[in-house]
Amino acid sequence: MTRRLLRSGLLLALGVLPMVACDGETESDGSHVVLQDSFSTSGALIVSEDAEGNLGMVLRGRIGVDDQAIVQRVTTAASLDDAYKMLHPGTTVVPESVHTISNRLLAQKAARLAETPAAALARQPAAELPKDSNSFYNSACQIVGGGFSGYSPKYCSYQYGWHSICTYNTINPNDRSYAWNESPTAGYQSMNNMSWKPAIPAWTWQYTQSGGSYSNRYACVTLNGSASGNLGVTHHQYFTDEHNIGVGPD
Repeated sequence: MTRRLLRSGLLLALGVLPMVACDGETESDGSHVVLQDSFSTSGALIVSEDAEGNLGMVLRGRIGVDDQAIVQRVTTAASLDDAYKMLHPGTTVVPESVHTISNRLLAQKAARLAETPAAALARQPAAELPKDSNSFYNSACQIVGGGFSGYSPKYCSYQYGWHSICTYNTINPNDRSYAWNESPTAGYQSMNNMSWKPAIPAWTWQYTQSGGSYSNRYACVTLNGSASGNLGVTHHQYFTDEHNIGVGPD
């Protein structure tokens, strides 16, 4: 069953330019950047490793410039290797650095799924959208993936003039979160109380997974200093129906 779960629904958002491995670059929280890819002048995929060896991924782009459709297009990739080949037409062999990280991501996902009760993987009702839906709700508060597995927006919130915003629901391993910073001030995204807090530049959206083992945590977006601005956050809950495939009468 584990193999089947790994065959779809793995977010591996990748850019259309060749990947660049980072050597020695450290984020402000102490995590180490192991891979970085720019898919546009303002969009990038960053893979970081924390002190415990967990891999986390951030896909970010500029609001109003980089289309979040890139997240949807590659969500169904079964591995980082497959995503790389898909976005680099004609490529038959991926760089060894990409392949190594691809294998680690697959193993990490399998481990997190093994820790998660089956009931927590069931498809949940999507979040209700407010009547004044804007670009945040139309772009970020949407199902990512689909078919037999994907990420459903269980909670979405956009607020004006806030310093920090968090999800109402706690998030689980393998869940995802959109951070939306529609302000002139940079900030950071966090899975509350976890050490990895990827930066989010001004006027930027980013879609994040944290590789750590955790529970009873909230996804948050916080601006630097005491600044306030227009902020959005989502809780995208992982679901899979694959464990039901082939079960039941013929």
